[in-house]
Amino acid sequence: MQVEKSEKYVKAEDIGAGRGVTFTIIEEPIEVIGTYGKKVECRVTMQKGEEKAKAKWSINNTNKDTLIDAFGADTTEWIGKKLSVHTETVNGKNSIFLDREQF
Repeated sequence: MQVEKSEKYVKAEDIGAGRGVTFTIIEEPIEVIGTYGKKVECRVTMQKGEEKAKAKWSINNTNKDTLIDAFGADTTEWIGKKLSVHTETVNGKNSIFLDREQF
């Protein structure tokens, strides 16, 4: 049996300032119950320049709504989508957001 290392959740600090970072969704996103209610999570391949790493991504509501508008509410349709992301500061906290111009 082959096993992989545990994946970390990608954070805004992992992306840094600027653009040029992409996520490719590699598994169907699922809805989970978190501390603050329901949220959607998925596994992605994050690419920053030549570096690639697998990670988990907790999708905020803004990004979830953008994905639904772009690809529909069936999360199986999201698998394989390559998404450009960036960080923004909202209420004093850095967060990951999809680049809207890609849609």
